[in-house]
Amino acid sequence: MGLFVGLLVGVTIGALGVCVISFMRRRRELLASTRKSLIDFVQRTPTPALLVDAHGDLLAQSETATELGIDESRAREDVAVVADTALVNNDVEQVASSLGIPEHPDDAFSICAVPVAGVFVVVLITDGRESKRLANVRTDFLLNVSHEIKTPVAAIGLLSEALAAAAEDPDAV
Repeated sequence: MGLFVGLLVGVTIGALGVCVISFMRRRRELLASTRKSLIDFVQRTPTPALLVDAHGDLLAQSETATELGIDESRAREDVAVVADTALVNNDVEQVASSLGIPEHPDDAFSICAVPVAGVFVVVLITDGRESKRLANVRTDFLLNVSHEIKTPVAAIGLLSEALAAAAEDPDAV
């Protein structure tokens, strides 16, 4: 009976070991497949995007991110905090940033970090410089139009007052 119990315990432990190894192998294959798909996505997207792993290493970036002047050191500095927060909270994180680009000192960029599979973070960057420029143009236009409209309206008001005051004198009108 002792031999039978020992054999049963050994077979059970062996089966559990095989299950654990199989599970870990499948997880590794799934993560490798996910990584390949995410790299492909990031490299093909027309939006400035980065793929960062749990260690903060830059795995891939889109061509438009490169055109913005984002390199590995800048990604490490500016994106790391957002990516880490997204991984820790397992939730989307969004912040405004200048991305450390000297030509754009204001917070013209929106960084959105999306955690994937608890190991990767896809970082999407929205360039808000054009929107800010248009908002400034719109504000300037409204101020100028407002000023330009006030002048003729004031002149018409003065003219109507003069006409009203001189209404009794037909020669003045």
